[in-house]
Amino acid sequence: MSVIADCGLRPKHPRFVSFGRTIRNGFKEGMVRILDFFQKLFSIRNSQFEVRNKLDRFLVAVVALAVLSRIAFFVVWRAQNLVVLFPHDPYPTVALSWLGWTPPLDSIGHPPLYSAFLAVLFWFFRGARDWVVPGLQCLLSAGSTLLLYSWARRVGPEVAAKLAALGMALDPFLIFFAPQYQSETFFVFLILCFFVVLYRALENPRGRTAFSAGFLGGLASLSRGVFLTYAPFLALSLGGMRRWDVLRWMVLGWTLPILLWTLKNAHTHHAFIPVSAQSGWNMYEGFTLDREELRRRPQEMTREIKKAGIQDPIEIDRYFQKKINHWIRENPGAALKIVFFKLFRFWRPWPYDPYSGPARWVIGIYCGGVLSLALWGMVRLRGIWNLLMPVFAFFVGLTILHSIYFTSLRYRIPLEPFLLFFAAVGLVDIWSRMPAKRSVGVG
Repeated sequence: MSVIADCGLRPKHPRFVSFGRTIRNGFKEGMVRILDFFQKLFSIRNSQFEVRNKLDRFLVAVVALAVLSRIAFFVVWRAQNLVVLFPHDPYPTVALSWLGWTPPLDSIGHPPLYSAFLAVLFWFFRGARDWVVPGLQCLLSAGSTLLLYSWARRVGPEVAAKLAALGMALDPFLIFFAPQYQSETFFVFLILCFFVVLYRALENPRGRTAFSAGFLGGLASLSRGVFLTYAPFLALSLGGMRRWDVLRWMVLGWTLPILLWTLKNAHTHHAFIPVSAQSGWNMYEGFTLDREELRRRPQEMTREIKKAGIQDPIEIDRYFQKKINHWIRENPGAALKIVFFKLFRFWRPWPYDPYSGPARWVIGIYCGGVLSLALWGMVRLRGIWNLLMPVFAFFVGLTILHSIYFTSLRYRIPLEPFLLFFAAVGLVDIWSRMPAKRSVGVG
């Protein structure tokens, strides 16, 4: 008798073998079709590097790894009920109220697009939303690795682009937010779509492409208001590049969704609100260097407005905007000190609450390594800094914004894909300088 028979096992029935092979081949074919779609959508020749994107088995493996890592964390998130420790913002509550499934809720305090995205998914999946919607966000986050690769191939060597995609697949911050009802995953996806189309417009300056890039920028702004503040920095960078042909069409595209939402708010709330009414609250909440005060302020602010009898979100925002403006006028020196130190805090490698000491060390080592390699990668790409000006403008705009408003490592997430790319360039360059590795370089 055979070993299989001795062990009490039987060979698989041919039908089961055929069924398993069909499933496996179907999965492979589906991945190839998805990747081929991205290739046709984003593949162009780069005038400086003369490259054409090629999606191969490595990228298939990267996407699969990204999906598995995010789904695995989603299972852990649900099993450990981590939402108690890391509660989400009111986006799902707003989405449910828009659908009429919960009492009406004034949502002007947060940007609308992510809540609208959730509302569509909640309506479509209904009873299964608590499992399906986070799962779809995990897929959206995994697909963003292809967007990063597509953008990176336009400005760097293929090996760095692939390494950046791999880094994004395994990045703990992006994995952490993937299954949550937070806007990070959706926002990062829109940002990467924007930059892919923007660089496509820079290489092939057609009005339709530039308008599409601007429209995506407007949508990203309605997902997180920080992207709207990036617009003037982007305009300066494109002006420095003398790309007026792209800039004028992009401004038109960017204005359209913002204008429509502003007109809606003017009709509903009789106020000028391009994105949301939360700048005064966020600025007052985070305008301090005292960690204990940072913990207390949200609760103190809530008690203060209740005592004052203010309920309207717009009036609440105006109240704290006036309060912080008055404090800055009375204490200009202290205000400058806060802005100066918060600028550096935005780029610190370690987090604060609610993380334990060991967690801070692990996160600090990871972020410190990424930031160090990214800085070296930027130096090594100094020959194409002009091409990278729109990305650098994003870095500058976000840094300045969060030196004034509330800041934490979470608010650096939108820059994470680009940091991973620059870190990949730095790592490839260091590797190429090692003995017997001279054939690999940054181009």
